[in-house]
Amino acid sequence: MHKKEPIISVIMGIYNCGDTLSEAIECIINQTFKDWELIMCDDGSRDNTYEIATSYKEKYPEKIIVLQNEKNRGLNYTLNECLKQARGKYIARMDGDDRCDKERFAIEIDVLEKEPEIAIVSTDMEFFDESGVWGKISHPEYPMPEDFVRESPFCHAPCMVKREAYMKVKGYSVSEKLLRVEDYHLWIKMYKCGYRGKNIHKCLYQMRDDRNAYSRRSFKNRLNEYYVKRLAVRTFRLKKWNYLLALRPIVVGLLPNFVYDRLHKGRLANKESKTDSNTPKKKVLFLIHDLGQGGAEKVLVNLVNNMDRNKFDISVTTLFGGGINEQFLKSDIKLRTVWPREIPGNSKVMKLLSSQQLHRIVVKEKYDIEVSYLEGPSARVISGCSNNNTKLVSWIHVEQHSMEKLAEAFRSKKEAKECYEKFDQTVCVSEFVKKDFSEVLNFQKACKVLYNTVESDEILKKSKESVPELEEDDFFKLIAVGSLKESKGYKRLLKIIFKLKQENKKVRLYILGTGSQEKELKEFVEKNGLKDRVTFLGYQTNPYKYVAKANLFVCASFAEGFSTATAEALIVGTPVCTVEVSGMKEMLGNNNEYGIVTNNNEDALYIAIEKMLSNPQMLKHYKQKAIERGKMFSTENTVKKVEDFFWNLERKSN
Repeated sequence: MHKKEPIISVIMGIYNCGDTLSEAIECIINQTFKDWELIMCDDGSRDNTYEIATSYKEKYPEKIIVLQNEKNRGLNYTLNECLKQARGKYIARMDGDDRCDKERFAIEIDVLEKEPEIAIVSTDMEFFDESGVWGKISHPEYPMPEDFVRESPFCHAPCMVKREAYMKVKGYSVSEKLLRVEDYHLWIKMYKCGYRGKNIHKCLYQMRDDRNAYSRRSFKNRLNEYYVKRLAVRTFRLKKWNYLLALRPIVVGLLPNFVYDRLHKGRLANKESKTDSNTPKKKVLFLIHDLGQGGAEKVLVNLVNNMDRNKFDISVTTLFGGGINEQFLKSDIKLRTVWPREIPGNSKVMKLLSSQQLHRIVVKEKYDIEVSYLEGPSARVISGCSNNNTKLVSWIHVEQHSMEKLAEAFRSKKEAKECYEKFDQTVCVSEFVKKDFSEVLNFQKACKVLYNTVESDEILKKSKESVPELEEDDFFKLIAVGSLKESKGYKRLLKIIFKLKQENKKVRLYILGTGSQEKELKEFVEKNGLKDRVTFLGYQTNPYKYVAKANLFVCASFAEGFSTATAEALIVGTPVCTVEVSGMKEMLGNNNEYGIVTNNNEDALYIAIEKMLSNPQMLKHYKQKAIERGKMFSTENTVKKVEDFFWNLERKSN
């Protein structure tokens, strides 16, 4: 009878660890999460390692597999042999001379299940020897490609990885150049394929390590580390100066052992002190045009409301006041408005002043970090900061498409490029926006992608409120959310509803939002006899109850940055059908895994909507996939990534 596949396969390469192997195996046996298999491969041990491993196999024949290499082949080869036998959804590592917390598997698998965009999870790790724990290592919570040059971004031994990621990169590469850095190379391969990881900032793993072992590392192994660091620079197309950072292992290898040993032990022993409770808060300013009803404005409020006040002192400054989202800012967020309201021709007036002059008018205090939240005027203001101790961040939300569009708020294209070059880091809300921005500006600096923050718990709570008008009949209900303006594509969506009505399809469209095109759209509805099929709901403080009661969420936009409304639809479990605009494939998958993404034209959108309307099983499938994908946009997940980014933001290089 075929054995049931376990959730976790633990792979362990073992070599001359007879004195410690039992303790390591017992750590696996005693895990609170019990659905695992352990695969050990002995790499030609000369002690009793293999015998101890087989004794545990005899004791737990359904849980343990023991393999043996005919001779010593190295860790990468040995782990690949284990991988051939692995059947679990997730692959966990363990070494034969280490130990781990009994909750390790439960905590790691919780991250992988709750954050579907994460494929690699590891933890902080302590070092111990016969005298006890002597050091600790910790890595960034959400490592980015640029982190790879400094050091390997994950501890290998405590890791748990989706099996599909291992299969995609064909396991560990076997090469003399990768001895002692096989894990480092593995992460590069996985990130190149689009997989991402997370480090849990808890010490769930202890590595048995002689305090002097690192200093005795061979110069050949340091050359291997140099090789992998250079590979990271090339793979992720990082700035060429990163090649200098890649030289670090060679420089280290040239130091006398006693010198580096002291430096290394000190670094590991004091790693934790960088982020202790005595560390001063970072003072952060967000500058935005206003806090009106737009998606970016709402996202900013969500973000600052949820950031850790123990780490960050947060201020929001708006160029113009009166925005509807001001009321939702928490009382401890410092809000300042420069001008009470927007006046006609304000952009021309602002262009009369230099960015430095504008900065002196708008920004009245010194900050550790100043953020231009949205493109245009706010970016021009923040770029005028003259304090070299202040880190500058530009946050790009919208596709630009052309240099003309990007430079609208600037005096010239030249000034626009010069302003954006002054920022220490540029954040984009999707990979699509990042690609678009970099190409239009011919931008050479690295950009970071951070997805929009939504109030997921609050959304789910509010979505449960009743909406009788959407619950009383058997019509198929479409819902669209966003400002009523031409770029949102409402006109072509109304044409689709007209066509479906002519085909006698029982379908209704509900539109949430207000805007400059409202009158024109209502006239179209009146003229084409659609008043019984289209309802304008206006601006709603609780749009989520409407979205949750609809059968299908539709986005017909000609352009987007990162559609917050779409993310909210996924959170409440409403199936999504959208044209292809920025960020949609990132949310819904390249192959329509979590929703339908069509070509950006009216005919394609009509076909997709009609297919969902006519296929209840497909609709049911995408409802389940929406719920699954919605977990990706939890408030906790997105806010922590922003906090980690701010906390580790490098000082200005100029």
